[in-house]
Amino acid sequence: MRMGGSTRGIRECAPRILRVDSESNQGRPEYGVSAPLDRGCTPGTGQDAKTLSAGQVDDEWWKYTRGRGESSVARHSRILLEGKWDVLGNYEFRGINPERSTITSGRLPLTVGGLAEDLFEAVPAAVVITDRRGRIALINGRTEAIFGYRREELLDQPVEILAPLVARPRHAAHVAAYAQAPHARPMGIGLELAGRRRDGSHFPIEISLSALETTDGLLLLSAIRDVTDRRQVQEVLHRQAQLLDLSHDAVIVRDPRGVILSWNRGAVELYGWDVADALGRVSHELLQARFPESRSSVDEHLRTAGGWDGELTHVRRDRTEVIVESRQVVRRDERGETVDILEINRDITARRLLERQQRELIAMVSHDLMSPVTGITLHAEILQMTESYNDRVVGSIMQSSRRLARLVNDLQDLARLDAGRLSLQFGRVDLVPLVRSAGEQLQAATAKHAVRLEIPIQSVPGVWDGVRLEQVLTNLLSNAVKYSPDGGEVLVRLEARGDRALVSITDQGPGIPAEVLPRLFERFYRAPNARQAAQGLGLGLYITRSLVEAHGGWIDVESEIGRGSTFRFSVPYAAPRPAESGLHDPLASG
Repeated sequence: MRMGGSTRGIRECAPRILRVDSESNQGRPEYGVSAPLDRGCTPGTGQDAKTLSAGQVDDEWWKYTRGRGESSVARHSRILLEGKWDVLGNYEFRGINPERSTITSGRLPLTVGGLAEDLFEAVPAAVVITDRRGRIALINGRTEAIFGYRREELLDQPVEILAPLVARPRHAAHVAAYAQAPHARPMGIGLELAGRRRDGSHFPIEISLSALETTDGLLLLSAIRDVTDRRQVQEVLHRQAQLLDLSHDAVIVRDPRGVILSWNRGAVELYGWDVADALGRVSHELLQARFPESRSSVDEHLRTAGGWDGELTHVRRDRTEVIVESRQVVRRDERGETVDILEINRDITARRLLERQQRELIAMVSHDLMSPVTGITLHAEILQMTESYNDRVVGSIMQSSRRLARLVNDLQDLARLDAGRLSLQFGRVDLVPLVRSAGEQLQAATAKHAVRLEIPIQSVPGVWDGVRLEQVLTNLLSNAVKYSPDGGEVLVRLEARGDRALVSITDQGPGIPAEVLPRLFERFYRAPNARQAAQGLGLGLYITRSLVEAHGGWIDVESEIGRGSTFRFSVPYAAPRPAESGLHDPLASG
C-alpha cells in the first residue's frame, strides 16, 4: 500500500467522499490528502467501473496529513451500481500504523454518502454509533432533532452526554459490560429509561442495541426512540383503568372473537375470576352465558346496530348464578371494521329476586286472603237465609276472621321490617309464665296433640318485649301442631344458660329435608313436603327470626326425616344496645 502526504494531488473523488472543497484545500498543509496508486477514481488511474461487475464493492485507503505532523488513515468503501460508483461509508482511524494495518484507537464513520446516507438519515429513530471506548462516532439527523444538539457537538463525545446526570455512572458501566458480550437486544428491560436534551430536560426513551464486529474494531449501534407520546397515552389509559376500577359494575373489553382484553376490579368482585385468570379467555365460555334468545342474535345486533342492551345470566367462579343488566357497544376503525367491544354488566340478581318475591306475594295474598273472605261471606249468607243465630256458623266466621287478621298482621310486620320501622317495647318480663300461657293455649286448641312443658326453674326474668316474644312462641307452637297432623307430643323446654334464656320446641312431625333447612327462615318460603298441610304466606319463620335477632338472640332448627323437628331460640337477659338490635336485611337470605 503506497501512501503520499501532499495536498497537491487531491483527487477528483475526494471532495465528494470527504465533503471538502478541493480548491480551498490546495496547498494547505493543515489537511492533506493522497490516494494509493492501485485504487483511483480519476480518469486513467485505478480500476475502471467497466472492468467490474455490478454490485462489487471496492475499498480505498487514504492517508491524511494534519497540522503539527499528525496523521490518520481512512478507508473509503464504494459499491458499483448502474455503471457508477456509489459511496458506502467513510472510516477514519487515528494512531494507526498503515504499513501493518494495526488499529490502536479509532473513530468510526465521520460521514456516510450516497444511497447508504439516504437510508441512514431515513431511519425514524435516533441512531448513535459509538466505538469500543463509548465515544460517539456517527449520528443521524433524527438524533439532532430529538436531543437538540448539532452534529459536531456530539462527535467524539462520550455517549453518556445523552443520559441524565444521575444515570451516567451506571450507563458507562452498562456500556462496558455490553461491549464484553455484545448481542442485539433491548436496553434496560423493565426499567424506565430517559434521555437528556441539550437544554437539560429529560424525556422517556426506548433503546435497542446491536453490535458489529469489523476488521477495524467493534462498533456499537444504539437506536433510540422518543416514547413521550406513547407514555402519555399509557398514562391516560392507566388513569382510565383506575377510574374503571372504581366502578362497581363489571367493565369488560373483548375482541371480535370474544377474547377478553380488559377485566376491571368490578368484574373480579362480581364473577370471582382474577384478572390473570380472565384475560385471554372467551367471555361467553368463561361465564357460561345464557342469552335471552341466542348468542348469534346478539352478535348480529351488535354488527348491524353497533350496540346491544339486555339481560344475561352468568355463572360465577363459585358456580352460583348471577343475573346482569348488560350494555354492549362496538368500537370500529376508520374502515368500519370492529376493533373491540365494550361490555358493562350490572348485577341485578337481588332486584330480580325481589320482583319475583313480590309476584309470589301477590299470588299468595290473593289466594290466602280470598279463602277466609270466602268463608266469612258464605257463612254470613247462611245466617241471612236462615234468619237465626247458629253457634257453628258464627264459630266458622270467627275462625276465618282470626285467620284473615293473622295474614294482615304478617303483611304489616313484613312492611315494617322492610322499612326498618318495626320497634320493640322493652320492659321487665318473666319468661316462665309467658311460656306456660302459650303452651296452655295451644293445648286448648288441639285434641290430637299432647303439650308437655319442662320448666325446671321458677322464674326467668329479663328485659324483653313480652308481646313480640309471645308472638315468637305462638308461631313456633302453631307450626309444631300444623306440621304434625297425625298428632303426638309437643315438648316445650325452657332453660337458663349463663346470661341467656333458651327455649326449645320439639314435635313428632314428618321432619324437614336437609336441603331445605338453610332456606327455612327465608320469607315466602315453605318446605315442599309441607305446602299441602300449611296455610299462610310463608312469612311466619321469617318474622320469627327477625324478632329474635332484634332481641340480640339467635334461632336454629334441627330435623330428621321421620323423627320430627326441634326449633330453638335464645335471647339474652339484658336488652341489646341499638347497634346490636338491627333487624335482619330482607335481601340477605336471598
